Amino acid sequence: MKIGDIKTTESVKKDKNMVSIAMSFLNNDSAPVGVGAGDFKIKSGDKTYDIFPQGNNFGDEFKPNEKLTGKAYFELPKNVKNGTLLYAPMGKEQASWSITIPEAK
Repeated sequence: MKIGDIKTTESVKKDKNMVSIAMSFLNNDSAPVGVGAGDFKIKSGDKTYDIFPQGNNFGDEFKPNEKLTGKAYFELPKNVKNGTLLYAPMGKEQASWSITIPEAK
């Protein structure tokens, strides 16, 4: 998995930002696998944030040697500037990445 651009825009809620994280995956397995934005969370401080369900979040099953790309959307408080992106399918953390949340544009 690779993390691409992280972009921030202002949310309609004045104390929140909308954060999109571009991701790409290559299936190195010998069978089809499924992955989706719902498998990811952001942890910052003592709080954990789920994806924004109304976002155009990715999710699909893809065959061996195929690539899947998409974005995960999170609505975060404006004071969240960094955190950890967690890959936690079915609630079990399997990987994590430190991320920096850019200022809203």
